[in-house]
Amino acid sequence: MNSRRLWKAIAGCIAILTATLSFSVVAELNNVVAELNNAEAMNEAGRQRMLSQRMAKAWLMLGMDVNTVAAAKELDASVARFEKNFLDLQDFASTPQVEKALMDVSKVWQQYRLNVMSKPSKDQAVQVIEESNRLLEASEELVKAIEVHTNIQAAKLVNLSGRQRMLSQRIAKLYMAQTWGIQRATLDKEMGMAVNEFEQALNALQKSSMNTAAINKQLKKVDGQWRFSKAGFKMEKSGTHVPTVISVTTESILKKMDKLTGEYADAMVQQVATR
Repeated sequence: MNSRRLWKAIAGCIAILTATLSFSVVAELNNVVAELNNAEAMNEAGRQRMLSQRMAKAWLMLGMDVNTVAAAKELDASVARFEKNFLDLQDFASTPQVEKALMDVSKVWQQYRLNVMSKPSKDQAVQVIEESNRLLEASEELVKAIEVHTNIQAAKLVNLSGRQRMLSQRIAKLYMAQTWGIQRATLDKEMGMAVNEFEQALNALQKSSMNTAAINKQLKKVDGQWRFSKAGFKMEKSGTHVPTVISVTTESILKKMDKLTGEYADAMVQQVATR
């Protein structure tokens, strides 16, 4: 049972039992439900980081005329999902720190949303990239605020795995910018840092003692896809650009890491339920 269904099941039980259980018992059950909701909030806040990069990547692909049908769908879906998640997280806002982080996200999101929904142009690319970076930073602070609030070991794995989703899209975004010839002095450095961070985090996840056999199997698939992507990055250094290949491989990595993040969130739920 995933975290959402488990949360609903327990919430339903509480509604039935409230009339007969003592106040202290009901209060304790409500605390468990709140902590289960933390797992979902952690996952969705982490998804916001990924969406900040995914929108810019899709916008750049449209400007480059690369896989435009898929890119247009990705952009529209990402804008809608970010907005929905933001509203859901506003309802969650459990501490002053989380509320402040959400306000900071909102300030960046308002302008960024307008720009990524506009017709792509090379002249505007640097601005879109910079705004995507600012939205990423604000979303990162939101994740940290929720992680501190949860104070659960498994939350760190949800965060780490969720960042891999983001990095898959950040790497693709930076690759598209390089391929399009966007003049931004830090592009190569940012790309190198993102690649190194992804690789280090993947190694850390593979060594986690909380991994199940299914998680290890999925991580092995991600590792194989990652090696293939890195071969494409090396081709770029010799002047050969394969943006369609990179968009496909990073998309595959994203889907696998999204599934893994959900499994780590389920592990977080189990850790809450058994302590």
